[in-house]
Amino acid sequence: MRRRRTKSAREELDLAGRQWPKVLSCDTDAYVVSTSSDVLMRAAAGVRLAATLDLDNASDTLLSLLHDPENTFVTQETAEALVGRRDHQGLRLLLRAYADADELSGYYIRDAIVWPPAEVDYPEVAPEMDERRSLLDDLAHDPDAEVAKAARLLLTALAGGTI
Repeated sequence: MRRRRTKSAREELDLAGRQWPKVLSCDTDAYVVSTSSDVLMRAAAGVRLAATLDLDNASDTLLSLLHDPENTFVTQETAEALVGRRDHQGLRLLLRAYADADELSGYYIRDAIVWPPAEVDYPEVAPEMDERRSLLDDLAHDPDAEVAKAARLLLTALAGGTI
C-alpha cells in the first residue's frame, strides 16, 4: 500500500528555505546541473531531461539520476517525470533503471509506475492506469530480458499482487 505523505518531498525542501529551481531553459543546462551537489538542481535536471524528445541521448544521465546515491528526491522527481511522458520510451527507461536499482531507489521507481498520483482520485486516473498497463504489457515482451522481467513484475503489482 502506498504511504501517504503529509508533505511532499518538494514541500520539505521548500520549508528549508530553498525554492524549487525554475525549469531549466535547455537540455544543455540540464546536463550541466545533473552532476550538481545541489539536490534541487539534480532533480530539476531529471525533470527537464525526462521531457526531452531525444531520450536515447539522455538515457545515461537519466539512469544516473534515477540511481542518485545521495537523495531519493532526485529519484522520485525523475521517475514521476518519465511516467508523465506516457510513452514506451519513458517507461522502458524506468524499467531499465528498476532492474538495476537498489532497494530504496527501486521503491521510488516502482511507486512512480504502479501508483496513480496521490492528489488525484482513482476514477479520474483510471484511463491513465489502463494506458500504463497496456504499455507494460507491450514491454513485458521487450528484447531486453531485464526490461521484460521488470515489466512483468510491475504488471503483477498493478494487478494487486506483491513483488
